Amino acid sequence: MRRFLTGAALCAVATPLAAAAQTAPAPKPTTAPTEATTQPVSDGRIATVPVPASPPATGYPEAASGYGAKAGGRFYLARWAEDWSFLRDASKRTGKLDALKFIPLAGDGDVFLTLSSEQRLRHDTTTSPGLHAGRDTNTILFRNVVSADLHVGEHFRAYGELASGVQGGGYFGAVTPVQRNDLFVQELFAEVKGIVGDGIEAGARIGRQDYQDGPLQLVSIQENPNMHITFDGVRLYANGRKARVGLFDLRYTRLGIDAFDDPTDRTRRFAGATGSVVVPPSVFGGSKLYLDPFFYYLRNRNQHWGAQTAREERRFWGARLWGDIGPMNLDVSVNRQTGSYDNRAISAYQAFAAQTFALGAVTPTAPRVGWRADFGSGGGAFGTGKLRSANVLFGTAPYFSYGTFLGPSNFLDVAPSFSFTPLKSVRALAEVAFVWRNDERDAVYSGVGGAYLGTQNVSGHAVAQLARMMTTWTANTHLSFTIRAEYLRADKVLTRAGYSNALFTGVWTTIRF
Repeated sequence: MRRFLTGAALCAVATPLAAAAQTAPAPKPTTAPTEATTQPVSDGRIATVPVPASPPATGYPEAASGYGAKAGGRFYLARWAEDWSFLRDASKRTGKLDALKFIPLAGDGDVFLTLSSEQRLRHDTTTSPGLHAGRDTNTILFRNVVSADLHVGEHFRAYGELASGVQGGGYFGAVTPVQRNDLFVQELFAEVKGIVGDGIEAGARIGRQDYQDGPLQLVSIQENPNMHITFDGVRLYANGRKARVGLFDLRYTRLGIDAFDDPTDRTRRFAGATGSVVVPPSVFGGSKLYLDPFFYYLRNRNQHWGAQTAREERRFWGARLWGDIGPMNLDVSVNRQTGSYDNRAISAYQAFAAQTFALGAVTPTAPRVGWRADFGSGGGAFGTGKLRSANVLFGTAPYFSYGTFLGPSNFLDVAPSFSFTPLKSVRALAEVAFVWRNDERDAVYSGVGGAYLGTQNVSGHAVAQLARMMTTWTANTHLSFTIRAEYLRADKVLTRAGYSNALFTGVWTTIRF
């Protein structure tokens, strides 16, 4: 199986590259709010927020419907979010591959199938892995994803997605199921929906699915590794023109390395409620803003803090305000965390804020200056009494560190940034982050929530500085290339505990149809 997948990786990359180079030219960038602006988003890409491929079925703005980030053109990172029904009109088809996006199975076109695929070939290197001097990691990653979306009339659909991943290289550390997976049912759900009341669309998704409705620092599809994070359960929603609400009850998927060994993880539950309200444009004089309150419940029977593993029940109460006000783009969210860990009370909180400003005309290619600041409480993980260490849930770690060196627990950072378009279809970002910790008695934490052991025993608040650069070239509708680099300069807290500087580089190509 591993040899087959490795061979398939080479074929999958070589063949579409030649075909993709002859496809339609790159689409013009979209101009919707958050990710009428171009800016860095959760996994470090530079993207735009979703703009509908056709008039959305719901009256609520698609950009704020909780579908997650868009990957470019009409593609989403979560492929189930795409709506290709407009291709029922053959005159709207612009390429040969459009025939695979709308395959009529009935004469009137009410029953149709959409096929999708993605291949990504990636190479990562990291010096001083784990922030300890030692042999550099050299990792080659490949993923292949295929999906089918069956629509039966206006009220029913079934969506399925298979994924596989290869992890190799000269030296890449431990084999992990998020990177190597022979075959994984990544998504498999049924959805029913309809119009109720005065134009309100209501529906339910039942089965295996991703979840991205909320601040990207807390919840995401986890685009960075080969395998996405998914769940088994049910999600309910009701969408109006000015507001929407959602309820969900999910269990994590427990990943394995072999084919079809990814069962439901009964030890971890994720449930809650989310909403979104369109802020009246007149409030800020022509703004396009959304206010998204949320409540999350997390239960983990094997949560690790300090030197202990125990049951944790944690509740997240928060809200996000985001969108555009003229040339300014903003994204601000706060959350309060309560609950219990091994019969100890939890009292934690986080705050995330980001702003960018267009220089000159507000266009997707305009240069932008900006900043972000992030705060996550800490304390109690290596002691007794209240636990004040903030939980990172399953947000996208590269938002804070491309190399996942650092994450938002016992954390404070400030990062000025500059993004620009040096060449047509090329977007670049430069950023410098200054990082401190809040509680000297708590550890410094990585982007995946692991503690750097020993840091809880040294004094100081200065953790590190991170210099980051990223460039993305959108060659055409289906093909893109990304280069990413990050240098961590260890400051007093890390050096006193024996940790060192590190450099991460990553380069990859992605093909989608």
